[in-house]
Amino acid sequence: MEKISTGIFLPDSLIIHLSFPVNNWKTCKNLTEEEKAAFLHEYIHYLQAISFPISLKYLCVSLQIVQLYLNKIALSKEKRFEIPINFAKLADKDVNYSNLEIQKCLFDLHFNYNQNEIDTIIEITDVSIKTDNIIFDYITSICKGNDIESLQKNMEYVSISYLSCECSNNEYVLDAHCIKESMAYMIEKEVFHSKLTPPDFPYNVCLYVCKKLYPAFSKKTWRIVALCEISLLFLNPGVWFYQILIKMRDMSFLPTTKNDFISYITQNIFDEDMLLDPYLDILSELKKTIDTLYPSTSQIECINKTRIWLHDVLKNMHILRNTDLLCITNIILVDSPLKYIKHLVAKLHIPPIIDKDNIISNPQDKDYIFSLLIIKSLMDLFEKNGNNDTPFQCSMYKICQANNSPVFDETICSTHPWNNTKGPQKYTCLLGVYWILFSLTGKELYVN
Repeated sequence: MEKISTGIFLPDSLIIHLSFPVNNWKTCKNLTEEEKAAFLHEYIHYLQAISFPISLKYLCVSLQIVQLYLNKIALSKEKRFEIPINFAKLADKDVNYSNLEIQKCLFDLHFNYNQNEIDTIIEITDVSIKTDNIIFDYITSICKGNDIESLQKNMEYVSISYLSCECSNNEYVLDAHCIKESMAYMIEKEVFHSKLTPPDFPYNVCLYVCKKLYPAFSKKTWRIVALCEISLLFLNPGVWFYQILIKMRDMSFLPTTKNDFISYITQNIFDEDMLLDPYLDILSELKKTIDTLYPSTSQIECINKTRIWLHDVLKNMHILRNTDLLCITNIILVDSPLKYIKHLVAKLHIPPIIDKDNIISNPQDKDYIFSLLIIKSLMDLFEKNGNNDTPFQCSMYKICQANNSPVFDETICSTHPWNNTKGPQKYTCLLGVYWILFSLTGKELYVN
């Protein structure tokens, strides 16, 4: 079975990785139809990342965790830190840490349950809402001043029981990852008529759930995509996907147009203003976090460009979302999908693209692509997510090397990248810059 494996989107750095070269990202003339479909799939993930509360929260928490690492190390009297850093010990009795830990647990449940792909589903036998008591018990053990009842409600998830060729009577969770992958695949297939056959779960999971619970609703792809988009406006999208679908079925409501669908949602589920409240709250929090990690006081050009770029993208997406609740679903509803995609690109830009050779495909972004990647690089360094043989090698090593970065140094970037001060100011290594920016000069990392 041929699987979709031609691209990946990094939600914590807003960067697209493609497994094929892109010589001209503006025209994409060198790409096959399947490669264009793969690019669109990942671009949909980019749009999701900048427009849905759970995705914005994921980005925000990723930035905040790195910020807390940097601050705690800076304030510590210790000079050397063993990696992976014991963050729980480092941030003991810190309410900020407990809140971030709670968010991380909720992401495990609602954002990405870390499930395996399932190639072929024979039958879905049951779809129901359950409560994850294990995560709830853990969260209450670290909870400080939080609403326990509200947290317990957030422990609900949608359980899918299914039969497959490989196994029987197994469970799959309808989380945000499933909904986003299903949504991107359906749009990709509608626009480019992709012939690739991806694994049923997660790429077809929303279609299968709709077929099981409301067969008539599932007969129009745009309806399922619209339901995906609306449910992702909530922080617990799987549960809302299920509840809205069941309510439509019980009311025998079958939307025939986009306006029908939006009117039903705003009249029966949430007032339109309230529907966007979680999005607006998290957007405000994210903007403040961006300003902290990409400060306007910085003299480094790419840091300033990154802050401006992020604010511009988020502002334009906010305007678009406020104008049209189904602005992504619109891709398959308009007469000319490609023309509409160009409209989205003009407003929301194309995020940095890295191809199979680690070459940055949109060269005008080279000045700030590294500062988008720096957060992941710092996280990988602190949590020792790299190769055991080279625990200190910067995760941007291959990208800097492939793009002939003037700050690349084979030895320093492999052994102690935080000490990299090579290059003129405009091109100073950002990992070294952040070490200075957050007053970590003199602090060292080691492996026991």
